Amino acid sequence: MKRILATTAMTLLLSTAAMADDHMSSFKTYDEPGVMDIYASDFIGMRVYSAQKDYDTFDENATVDAGAETEWDDIGEVNDIILNRDGSVKAVILGVGGFLGVGEKDVSVDMGSIKMVNETGDEGDFFLVVDANKQVLTDAPNFERMMENAEDRMDAAGAKIKSYADDTVEDVSKTMKDAKDNMAQTTSEAKDSMVKTMNEIQRETFGAPNIERDGWNVVEISELTADDLTGARLYSVKDEDIGEIDKLLVNETGEIEKAVLDIGGFLGIGERRIAVPMDELEILRTDSGADVRVYIDATQEELENQPEYSGS
Repeated sequence: MKRILATTAMTLLLSTAAMADDHMSSFKTYDEPGVMDIYASDFIGMRVYSAQKDYDTFDENATVDAGAETEWDDIGEVNDIILNRDGSVKAVILGVGGFLGVGEKDVSVDMGSIKMVNETGDEGDFFLVVDANKQVLTDAPNFERMMENAEDRMDAAGAKIKSYADDTVEDVSKTMKDAKDNMAQTTSEAKDSMVKTMNEIQRETFGAPNIERDGWNVVEISELTADDLTGARLYSVKDEDIGEIDKLLVNETGEIEKAVLDIGGFLGIGERRIAVPMDELEILRTDSGADVRVYIDATQEELENQPEYSGS
């Protein structure tokens, strides 16, 4: 897709004759570029699409949405234009077939066979469409230029191949970098998982205590909310206040798996954060349901010797 910019060499040739005046010099300058003017340098290199299904519906006012070309077959590109001596466009040379310019053939097409279809909402953008499929153009006679400069065409093909090779090297380099980054990420995650597993293996486990207190009832975790437990005080079996529940950890299925405990410290300073499974805790709630206590069969010292929780 090319941007319609200003005048073109082609338009200049066309307009020179049109602006001729019997009473003035035949030489004129063109100083009123319009949005519908086309640079020949932009026209050459544009992709050409087969739009046989829609071709007959396209008139000079037709527009299509951006991305419409994805519904058409890309059959080639404009390689050159041929002008008459009066400046009019005689034919357009399309490059069809091949790969990166290698094996491509030139086909000369009458300009009247090519329609320019504007993009909706942007009259400066347009598509080139023809009422022919790729096979028709591939089977068409090869256009041979008089005194064709084969060396120039080989240079052009070589430049395309080099560009493709450079892009391929860049893509491979990016892929290798991404793979290296992914490997580093995977290694880091595996290391974290191993550390977590080792901590689980090394930590001392505690059985849930069997606590009975007047006015308090044992409750299941399913009977409480996260708000009920977050911030609840933690007690030893001797009713020593040794910390509080900082937060709850859930597994992949959404079930509460562990509680993060803040042990010891003063006003949040010097606390040790540890994580223990919920089955090591006994939860009590008052008859009125107004207060919750959490018990663990461990002393503050024993809990402070547990592996520290490293999560956020």
